[in-house]
Amino acid sequence: MSNHTKVWLGIEDNNLTIIDYYTSNDHVTRFNGILDYQPKACPNCGIKNEGQIIKYGWRQTTIRYPKVSGEDVILLLKRRYFNCHECQSYFLAQTSAVPKNCTISNLSRKLCLTKLAEPFL
Repeated sequence: MSNHTKVWLGIEDNNLTIIDYYTSNDHVTRFNGILDYQPKACPNCGIKNEGQIIKYGWRQTTIRYPKVSGEDVILLLKRRYFNCHECQSYFLAQTSAVPKNCTISNLSRKLCLTKLAEPFL
């Protein structure tokens, strides 16, 4: 897919790749993406990655975006799962498109804040 989809969704993360999309009969456009990278350090113990952090599989998350042309938009994101051998912890790949432990995109949050700032009639 082209980079235009990432711009359209407001994604600036170079580690996130949009693979494809489809629109179903229930008027929901679903994008499939992959988030994969090699972490520089463990977020739990802070050890610099020199082979202690291994890729441990995948976890799928569903990220919600604002409606476009009357259709709901969902990003089905396949995120890399990591294991730190130093502290025996597990953690998920993070992206700037959505806050940690959240499924609502930053674009949706900004849209809600602008709607709240509008005067009530």
